[in-house]
Parts: sequence; structure tokens; C-alpha cells
Amino acid sequence: METIAPLSPFWTGDPATDLEETRVLARAVGGADPADPWLIYTTGAGRIPVVTPTALDPERPATIAVWRTPWPYLPADIWMRRPGEYAASYQCRMTLTLAAMGLIEADGQHAPWTADMGEADEAAAQSLTAGRFGTAQSEEWETRRDRIAQLAAQTWPDGYPIDDLLAACIEMSAVVRAGSAVMSAHAALTDQANGDPKRAVATLQAAKRLYPDLFDPQGMDPRSVAIWVREHADRATGMFEWLAAAGLAGQEDAAAVKEVLQ
Repeated sequence: METIAPLSPFWTGDPATDLEETRVLARAVGGADPADPWLIYTTGAGRIPVVTPTALDPERPATIAVWRTPWPYLPADIWMRRPGEYAASYQCRMTLTLAAMGLIEADGQHAPWTADMGEADEAAAQSLTAGRFGTAQSEEWETRRDRIAQLAAQTWPDGYPIDDLLAACIEMSAVVRAGSAVMSAHAALTDQANGDPKRAVATLQAAKRLYPDLFDPQGMDPRSVAIWVREHADRATGMFEWLAAAGLAGQEDAAAVKEVLQ
């Protein structure tokens, strides 16, 4: 049995890995709870967990790892979550933003992740922290901050299109979460059929956690999940068609998912 590997940042079929990577990032910002939407989280609306500005407050110790991500250097007007912006649409907006700026590494061969901003040892992390919070001048902080600011200016010479993105991501988040729930359940069926029941169970448990409003089979056994996938396959095909229309997936992906889910 085959499925489609979730190698795009814009949808997921591997919620267990997404939750684990969220935990890794949480540890990088001082052990923040990955379920706390004010700190760091994933909603299943893509592969890239969101690190919020609050997660990098001065009183929250950040490890070296977080300074290698683009998050601390994003301009405030881009990074901040707007009033009334849903968690899932915020995740979509930040994914689209990072991708447009070339700050997501997605080669179609490996799972996507944020671009590496460069090495940072303990001394560099202390310098970056001081620069970010204005307690001391830091050339390294200014270099990385200015690099991101320049990328933003080049990407949106007329200014960051916040209103357009807010509107688009409300629709995108709903479409992507619905389709990703189906692809996650299908991935679990694939793992079960291919002799990896442990991974199948982990995927189903993660899907239940990320999509409590969407993933509701009669049972968690393979037959019940397979019935649910068949009944909701149009959500997955609709997701790929939406992404293809937006230039975020290929038409071949939309065609392939129809064959896979038959």
C-alpha cells in the first residue's frame, strides 16, 4: 500500500513527527508547552511549527538551537499574531511568509524545515540574546536581523500584504486541516498494511490530537479508519486542487492523490 509522502511545508500527513518536532522547538525556547498557542504549537495546517514572539520573551531562556532558526530575526509587523487571527490561519500565514522569503528548505526529497541561519555557540547565543533585547550591541544580531529585513523588503517591495494574507489563510487553514486529516489517516493505514503497526497507532493518536474537530471514525481499528478515509477522500483531493490553484502544489499531486485514495 502506498501513500503520498508529506514533503511540502503546506500540508501534512505525518502528525506524529510534527508534534515531536514541536516538542524539540519547545525545548529550544526554555521548555515551553508545545500545546500553548501563545508560545509554540502546530495545528496540523502544515509541517512547520510556529514559534511565537512570546516564546522568546526575555524571561524565557532560549537555547542555542533557536538562534539557528529564522524566528528571532523576523520583523515584528510580520511575526506578530493579529487580533482575531486563528491559530491555524496564523500557522498558514507564517508558513507562506517564510516560504516566500526563501526561509523554508523543501527539496521534495526530505521533510521541510526552516532555513539554518548559521552556527551559534554559547558565546554567540549570549551575544544574539543581548542584541535582540537591547542590553548590549551585537554585530551578529544586527547582521542576521538585517538579512531578514532585506529579504522581506525584496519579497514585498510595496509592504507586507497582511490583509490579503489574513483573508487567504482563513480559507487555506480550513482546507489544509481537512485534507491533512485524511492524508494522516491514510498514512496510518499504509503503515499498518506495510507491517508497522506501532507507527500507525502513533499517527492515529496524533491525528486525534491535532484534528479533534475533523477526525472522527467510528473506531480506531483499520476497517473503521479505512471507511472514514473513503467517506472523506474528497477533502484530500480538494486540498491538493486548492494548493495547485494557488501555485503551492503541482497538478500532478492532485491527480496522484485521487489514485492513491481509490
